[in-house]
Amino acid sequence: MAGGEWWGSARCWLGREMSMADLTEIFRQFEQHPDVVEKPNSRGEAKAWCPWHPDREGGKPSLTINVKKQIVHCFRCGNDSGGVFDLARAWGINLDAKSAPATAKEIESTYDYLDAGGELLFQVVRYRTAGGGKEFRQRRRHPEKPDTWVWNLQSISRPVLYYLPDVRAAAPETWVYVVEGEKDADRLRDLGLLATTCPMGANKWRAHHTREMRSRQVAILPDNDEAGAAHGEKTAAAVWEVASNVKVVNLPDLPDKGDVSDWLDAGHTTLELDEILARTPAYEPAAPEDAQAGYDGDPEWKVSSLRRHAVRICDQMQAHGYFVSARDDAFFFDQDTRRLIQLDKDDLYLQVLLSDRYHLNRQDQLYAYLLAHLFVEAHQRDQRSLVRQFSHYDQDANVVYLDMGAGRVLKISANDIEVRDNGQDGVLFLPMPDHEPWQYNPRYPYRLLYDRMIAPVNFTDEQGVLTIPAQRTLLLLLWVVSMAFESQMPTKVLAMAVGPGESGKSSVFRYLGRMLIGSEFQVDSVSQEQKGEEDFWVNLSHSFYACYDNVDQVVRWLPDALAQVATGIRRSKRQLHTTNQIQRFRINCMVAVTAPTPTVSLRREDVAGRTLVFNLGRLETKRAGYEIQADVARMRNDLLSDYAGMVQRALRVSLSDVEVADPGMRMADFARVATRIGMGLGDEMARTTHAAIAMVRAAQNRFATEEDALTSVLGIWLGREKPTPDGAMDVGAVPNAGRRVATRELMTELNAIAKEYEMRLHIKSPEALGRQLRNMEHVLSEAFVVERSHSKTGNTWTFDALPTAVDDD
Repeated sequence: MAGGEWWGSARCWLGREMSMADLTEIFRQFEQHPDVVEKPNSRGEAKAWCPWHPDREGGKPSLTINVKKQIVHCFRCGNDSGGVFDLARAWGINLDAKSAPATAKEIESTYDYLDAGGELLFQVVRYRTAGGGKEFRQRRRHPEKPDTWVWNLQSISRPVLYYLPDVRAAAPETWVYVVEGEKDADRLRDLGLLATTCPMGANKWRAHHTREMRSRQVAILPDNDEAGAAHGEKTAAAVWEVASNVKVVNLPDLPDKGDVSDWLDAGHTTLELDEILARTPAYEPAAPEDAQAGYDGDPEWKVSSLRRHAVRICDQMQAHGYFVSARDDAFFFDQDTRRLIQLDKDDLYLQVLLSDRYHLNRQDQLYAYLLAHLFVEAHQRDQRSLVRQFSHYDQDANVVYLDMGAGRVLKISANDIEVRDNGQDGVLFLPMPDHEPWQYNPRYPYRLLYDRMIAPVNFTDEQGVLTIPAQRTLLLLLWVVSMAFESQMPTKVLAMAVGPGESGKSSVFRYLGRMLIGSEFQVDSVSQEQKGEEDFWVNLSHSFYACYDNVDQVVRWLPDALAQVATGIRRSKRQLHTTNQIQRFRINCMVAVTAPTPTVSLRREDVAGRTLVFNLGRLETKRAGYEIQADVARMRNDLLSDYAGMVQRALRVSLSDVEVADPGMRMADFARVATRIGMGLGDEMARTTHAAIAMVRAAQNRFATEEDALTSVLGIWLGREKPTPDGAMDVGAVPNAGRRVATRELMTELNAIAKEYEMRLHIKSPEALGRQLRNMEHVLSEAFVVERSHSKTGNTWTFDALPTAVDDD
């Protein structure tokens, strides 16, 4: 009720007129009631606990009593709690002993509002008042007491259209008549027409109502009064951008405040309505004109037509979805396509949206203005959501989401796998370049990914560390599956395939990419990058998986860039060379590289220590690439379904049960995730995972040192290997065996040997030598007993020969 209706409900007391003295007495007693917690202020407003709901639980009184205006209102109940008389009765206030409640109104009709599934969502109740007027209230079923009504819509955030199931079930070419009131909608429906209305009267049409009119033919029948005309115009303007056809039908011969029911009561027919509809021209919104807009206390600013168009398009976009902001980025989520679109002038999906739906292209003057307006709108009125690519792991819920493309997401829990809409659970996936949608097959072949994509790789291990084939194979599988848990790995693991030509290095990562992303995935080449490092970072910032092929040549910036990717550093970049504005973004991409002969710079400890190295041998026979690609495309749904199954089995392993074989390794995040995945694949896989993780650091150390001059120089210093005049290596005595030497002294002696034999050491300080020796400890221990101790002057080292094996006989 409005304020006047609150007054009206108080004027009738037991069917007799109340005097002003009676009303004043009621408010005097109101003021003295013990539930009043704040006495009237200068405006005459008092605060009290509301008797119609557990107000005290919230800790703040919501009932306002204005003793000057003689009205009451609860800001929590809204207008559904009753009037002055109801409050008096609730508080036990009577003017005389003869008073007893009298019925001032009675229910005339009820109108059921159903959700899309046909279930009752809420009900509108039409009352006939004692004076012959009408009154409307809304109610819903109590969630715990189905036989009880709750007289508000507080739990219903988006009241639906009347007859929503009928609207959705109707063919797009069927005319939808939008009227003002349930009575009119019922009347047209009884005559076989499709009709609807929005709840709670004129000027209550909302954006989610507009979405229901997409691609439909809409006929709006306004009431014959000022409010009806305004409501009809607003509704028409809202649905104009989404409907295939919109007409505002002004019925002839309508009385003042008349509606379509009055028109039909006057003897008109649906046949006449059809004829009037056919003659009515299609609705066209008025073009905005330059105008003056005044603001209190501010000067009047001229609002240009560009701004008016931008505001109108922004409002129309909100009828299709909502805005999202994430750090420095802004997005629009289109609920029609379930697609998240970045508000960037170069974004292809945004260009298509603005061109297809609003007939704008990048050359239009409005385009740049609109983009700036949308960006501000997104950061001011955004809906907070997580923005991800490919996957998201919710550790609290122990759930993984995988992007399936086409607005679909696979939700994976320990006990269930289900397909859901993008954004349905508050996680939004940004479209990936070249990503092809896929479908989940619950009857996927078990171990298909392992058997067809991983096991055929021709691994070899010339280093002699990961000697068991199952360990090498499983590590690659774990690296691929760990992408689903990317959010658990702030530091990323690089994968490097090393081997001669014709070993299939590029093919391994190419076809994994075509499984994960689609048939258009290609490996990249550093040498082909037009802008070098800049293009490298652009590629990684828009991808979750990338592969760089043949990185043998020296690229000055590449080792540092790979180290930064592996450490999870956040990149900062100036947006424009003419400004100081910085844009920051975090790299979430898993990177693979291939190299026949990795350079010394790729063997740096900060790169090698975060790399899984896979050695491949030359292939004796090769399959044609188009055959492999055809197999991957044919099996892609099953491969990714098997991938999802492995993720689910990992989720069934409690994080508290995960024990990493080498907790001190640099890639601790990956080791924990990989161990959990391996445990989920069964006991045998768990044991193999444990053994493989235990050997990773040794493999990294050997890779980092196998072509380093330090290894050769140290061998000469130990006396085990001495170059002879003809260049051959000779095994001699061990003059430094058992000698304890400080790191600084050792560096001086090693540099002297390197100079004598014209070798180049890349060690610049004793500290660097100490770090390198610590990395080499496992490798050196295969030939020598290595001891390291720490003193006040620093680390000292002792090397000795391994004991010679003695035959039993």
